[in-house]
Amino acid sequence: MKYFILTLALVATLSITETNRAFAAACCASSSSLPSLITEDSTAQTTVSTSYNESIGNSGPSGRSTFFGENRAENSFRIKFSHAYAINERWQVHAAASTMQNFRKIDNKTDRHWAFGDVVSGATFELLPEYTYHPIRPRVFLIASLLVPTGKTASESENSLVTDASGTGSWGGSFAVHLLKVWTTWDSSLTAQHSRYFSHTRTVSR
Repeated sequence: MKYFILTLALVATLSITETNRAFAAACCASSSSLPSLITEDSTAQTTVSTSYNESIGNSGPSGRSTFFGENRAENSFRIKFSHAYAINERWQVHAAASTMQNFRKIDNKTDRHWAFGDVVSGATFELLPEYTYHPIRPRVFLIASLLVPTGKTASESENSLVTDASGTGSWGGSFAVHLLKVWTTWDSSLTAQHSRYFSHTRTVSR
């Protein structure tokens, strides 16, 4: 079943860096798909970001859409913690974890639950660095990540409204190419990413 998601803007982002220049890249630090990425003269970068999603309906295999009425409501609030560490000028490693609060109301039943989500870790290699300024040529980063299914899936839920589900339930991996060009007060970026989730076995209670 697919859900229509209204994704609101990130309401808070906090970056902490160990650096000689006291700012970090705003383009990727709070991204939901890309990890925390160090693009300045930093040794480490820690990012805390928040997001809020609200489901307003669903659609079945036929493509017919049904919007929720007053008797149903679903939303989630997520806090994501990301950290990147630079091994040297061109290599860095990253890790991210999140916790989320799910809310669901169906008729007279209502439940709200905090849960720990999946964990992501990986490495980044700067394929094309910028040692001297060029007005057009971008910096190119290659990013590989591994998804560890530490969150609980819907099939593992222990309550009737499934608000304790917070993970995909399967291992996954992703590879991304990230282009970044920074001018004095402006920057531009372009990302191509491929993600793949591996099959998993569901546990069904009888």
